[in-house]
Amino acid sequence: MQPKPCFQWAMRLAFAIIFSTSLPAAEPPELLKGFPRSQIIIETKTACRLFDVYIARGTQQRAQGLMHVRALAADEGMIFLFPSVTVITMWMKNTYIPLDMIFLTPDGTVSSVHENAIPHSTEIISSGTAAAAVIELIGGTARRYGIKAGDRVIFPAG
Repeated sequence: MQPKPCFQWAMRLAFAIIFSTSLPAAEPPELLKGFPRSQIIIETKTACRLFDVYIARGTQQRAQGLMHVRALAADEGMIFLFPSVTVITMWMKNTYIPLDMIFLTPDGTVSSVHENAIPHSTEIISSGTAAAAVIELIGGTARRYGIKAGDRVIFPAG
């Protein structure tokens, strides 16, 4: 039996976390210095992609999110973790970067994707169904890598 496509990546990520080498070395923007960081793997039908993410866990961090941040690297993003499973709504007020929002079920399955949310928009973006987390990545990332509902996210720090 062959291992799943992301098995080797997941093992490397687990090893790095155990030995505290997974945290990105780049200096975070001033606005994000209080956010913990980790890495996630998104497993699509065709490939595995590794992203460095800021973790928004508490109410205050989830409210701030990526507001006022002017740039992220192509492989950076933020994961919003919620204390309970619910329909999640977001908006882009005070957000300067177009973002893809990837909504997750508690087991890490992508439930829906909203591509290229418009900066500064107050339009409500909904998960549509109950979700436990949201990943925000630079707009266009989901299309570029073929990230769709049904894909899986490996997030060992969750």
